[in-house]
Amino acid sequence: MNPKTKNISIIGVPLNLGADRLGVDLGPIAIRHAGLKARLEKLGYSIQDFGDIPVLRPEDALTEGTNLKYLDEIERVNSVLCSQISAAVALDSMPLILGGDHSIAIGTLAGLMQHKEKLGVIWFDAHADINTAETSPSGNIHGMPVAVAM
Repeated sequence: MNPKTKNISIIGVPLNLGADRLGVDLGPIAIRHAGLKARLEKLGYSIQDFGDIPVLRPEDALTEGTNLKYLDEIERVNSVLCSQISAAVALDSMPLILGGDHSIAIGTLAGLMQHKEKLGVIWFDAHADINTAETSPSGNIHGMPVAVAM
């Protein structure tokens, strides 16, 4: 991906399962409704909006046999996200991810790492998000994306 690209690929990920809390899943629609595309186009960017990655409802996404909540669905969504990001970068487009809870960083970083040998990340959060299945008191995967990336 050229750092000076004027192409942006918007990918929505209305995922709230990692935090197990409603509300963050409304991020993509709220940001789009606030005029994201028009504002970026006004700045001279070419926009392609890939829409939202479908996410199962919590009652349909339970994962048995693990203390990690909704593991299978979060893994599936992040795999799709990884592929979409990789495809955008391959087309010389900057992926702009609209989410969603912190667990979407797993697919975001994985997709970028398919194209970058060295990738720097600056993580701003009140928590380090380096929990694992063994250290997580809640089982919420949104507290684990940095540990997964490492």
